[in-house]
Amino acid sequence: TNDSVKNVAPAATTSHPVLPATSNVGRTAPKLASVEHGGPGKTSAAASKSDLQHYEAALASYHKGKYAEAERAFSGFMKQYPQSSLVPNALYWLGECLYSTGKYDAAIIAFKDVAGKYPGHDKAAAALLKAGYSYSELKDQENARFYWQILIDDFPGSAPANLARERLAGL
Repeated sequence: TNDSVKNVAPAATTSHPVLPATSNVGRTAPKLASVEHGGPGKTSAAASKSDLQHYEAALASYHKGKYAEAERAFSGFMKQYPQSSLVPNALYWLGECLYSTGKYDAAIIAFKDVAGKYPGHDKAAAALLKAGYSYSELKDQENARFYWQILIDDFPGSAPANLARERLAGL
């Protein structure tokens, strides 16, 4: 467990990390981007050719199912290009790598960082959805429900919110 992450869901009895309180997640409507490489909420520096190539190589590894390789590549990308506009995307995909390899506690932290640090980014809604999925995988339905509800409240018309509604209906 990670002692630096506080449990915020009411009456939760789990020992895994949870996402920030709703006031830290952001309350703005989603600003959806039509491309995978940026969108609203991105950092100030535009993507350069070299950081874009590094990011795309990491994403290609993920899509080929090479999750450990992609995890290393996304982590390296964020260290090498900390000011890149692609950092929120890389952080999201790092969470996806962790989720895909069953590292749900670590995935929750990555998804929390996307939603908490970049609440207006096009990946924030998907990050909340995947945080809920991660909690569900850990058999913590209370926290899963809590973060899916945040998603529905903050991004009501988004595709991730629709998926969250489906999951909530199934609980």
